Amino acid sequence: MNSYPLLLFVVKDFETIQISTFSPEAGAFPPPAQTILLEREALTLLKMKIGDTLSVQTPSGTKHIEISDLSRPQPRARVAGTDRVWLHHASTLKYLGESGTLQLLKVVVKDQPYDTAAIDKTVGDLTTWLKSQGRTIEEIRIPPPGKHPHQSQMTSILMLLLVFSLMALALSAILTATMIGGLLAQQIRQIGIMKAIGARSTQITSMYLVLIATLGAMAVVLGVPPAIFAARGFATVVGQLLNFTIYSNAIPVWGVCRSFAHGVLIPLLTALNPIMRTSRTHRPRILQRLWRG
Repeated sequence: MNSYPLLLFVVKDFETIQISTFSPEAGAFPPPAQTILLEREALTLLKMKIGDTLSVQTPSGTKHIEISDLSRPQPRARVAGTDRVWLHHASTLKYLGESGTLQLLKVVVKDQPYDTAAIDKTVGDLTTWLKSQGRTIEEIRIPPPGKHPHQSQMTSILMLLLVFSLMALALSAILTATMIGGLLAQQIRQIGIMKAIGARSTQITSMYLVLIATLGAMAVVLGVPPAIFAARGFATVVGQLLNFTIYSNAIPVWGVCRSFAHGVLIPLLTALNPIMRTSRTHRPRILQRLWRG
């Protein structure tokens, strides 16, 4: 059986907690006495289920605790590496033979929760007052106000996806231009014949643009559904990795419309110049090419 380090977060009263709250997902809530409430990632790690008994090794000996609930803390880092996050009932701490004295104090500045200067001043005043009361301050942590613990990781992932998307867009534009150039080179004779019998440049240009727009629309219709399916799967994996819940996988209409517009307009804009240049070639020049061909 595998063993893991245990990091306890003691909740004195589940009914009145207001900071670092969490949402119960399964099991009894609030958890009964002498039971443990696990963060949802820990349950997967241990390969256990609600109702199983967990063995906890403490300095006073080994204790057996029932898993009574599964929770989702908001916000909290994912259980990974050697830090195993647990939510624990206060009465269970005494059952484990540990002191009931709490060692962590969390505060929120009520009127200015996102003002860094106000937070620093409030924490400084609170620290001074606690020391005057004979309390020992071991460490002070002030996280960035209003910032999720994984916001920087999420920003990096989004930037990485954006860069790859722009690269794919540029490569697709180059591929379209190359394909259209090769197509026009193969059909120079047909274009010359159409010009010889009176076809106008606008007619030839319109014909090729309609062809490209049709191909682009077909590509979007075939490509968007698999892309949505893959994106939802990727979002689910990222959500599990960063330990946050995706409440909706709905794709906004404007996102689908923008994908359709990109799939049609970008090939048109890329192919417009070579098509117009070829279709505007003078008739004698085209006939000369045909003759030499």
